[in-house]
Amino acid sequence: MSAAFTVNPDFDIIRKYYFTNTDSEEYYNLIADFKSSGSRYDSHIALDQTEEEKDEFLKDFTAILNKYNLATHYENLLYISLYLYEKYWDVYASWHQYYDSEKRAVQLAKVVHFLQTISNDKTIDISFKNGSKKAKLDDKHLSNWIKQVILEAVEQANFPLVFGDFALNTLKGLTPNEFEALSKHKPKNPKVDFNNAVALFCLSLYRFINAETVLKASEGSRFSDAQVNLFFEICSLFKMLSSDNISSDPKDYMRSILNQHINKMITV
Repeated sequence: MSAAFTVNPDFDIIRKYYFTNTDSEEYYNLIADFKSSGSRYDSHIALDQTEEEKDEFLKDFTAILNKYNLATHYENLLYISLYLYEKYWDVYASWHQYYDSEKRAVQLAKVVHFLQTISNDKTIDISFKNGSKKAKLDDKHLSNWIKQVILEAVEQANFPLVFGDFALNTLKGLTPNEFEALSKHKPKNPKVDFNNAVALFCLSLYRFINAETVLKASEGSRFSDAQVNLFFEICSLFKMLSSDNISSDPKDYMRSILNQHINKMITV
């Protein structure tokens, strides 16, 4: 399974908007290396994708471009999107992986710290709730069994692979005092940094979109509705944004992220 996409951009056009701080020799070496690889662009977005899933990704990307009459720019826009995604990938990773992982570790540390303070001759009430459905364990032997399962799993770092969490593995070997300290830790929410990265991705994409395609900024406005809708759909395809996580209209949400970033840069 390859984490690469085959793409053939026009590097003369690409150079007008990107790699502007790269000198000519370095840029031509970059092109030569890229072409010698078979014009294959490695991307984190494809790391966990099967060949069928990559084909589906490209099909969805094509559909988005067709929707906005950008099919003739497919090769350039695919390359630019992959390039910008990799450029800001570390921030996306902190949002999708590290932050959630850290929150999960803190939540588990709170449970471990609580269990460590309860002696085995005490009964722990354990409740489960899913919507209107509820269940409760108040049997001492059952609660002690669950307690030992959790504590032993943490001590052995024996977590399901589906968690994929680096942070949980750091719990192994912690002292009770360290569990207590971690239980009070508040992970820094990287949302501001993430939104800035999304804005930078879109603003960088905008350079090409506004200059080279039929999608132009509206008169008296920084961006047209078509542009911000396009940005949102591409960001959603790359799993940077999701309409499931917002309550406003996608184009309004996208425009808000962009304008907030621009206004902040103006006032700095």
